[in-house]
Amino acid sequence: MTRIGKYLGYHVTVCDARPTFATAKRFPDADEVVVQWPHKFLANTEVDRDTVVCVLTHDPKFDVPLLEAALRTRAAYVGAMGSRRTHHDRIQRLREAGMTAAGINRLRSPIAATRHQLVTAVRQRPHGGVLYQKGRAA
Repeated sequence: MTRIGKYLGYHVTVCDARPTFATAKRFPDADEVVVQWPHKFLANTEVDRDTVVCVLTHDPKFDVPLLEAALRTRAAYVGAMGSRRTHHDRIQRLREAGMTAAGINRLRSPIAATRHQLVTAVRQRPHGGVLYQKGRAA
């Protein structure tokens, strides 16, 4: 995922609250690797219409707060990996957290079935923003 972001011209930031997973060695293509809760990192990050947010954890304690924060920003693309069952569970949790239907409709999930689909989805957005990736590389 980081390689795709770099290929498309993005500044790539990987963020995970778990130091074991957020290492430069695991993500050599990332411009930044941040050990912090992703929703807290996002709250202190400038997000514009060129920003792409990709959530890759499949863990509600990370996914829901981050998606809730990301969907309230101007990010051009907010996507999350996961099965259909994970997606339905995530939607329910977002509703319970007070997310509106309009916000939920901005979420792209599953993020992409193939790397080609992901590149196509992200390429439709202008270059030069931040690709924010949380969790493990695809």
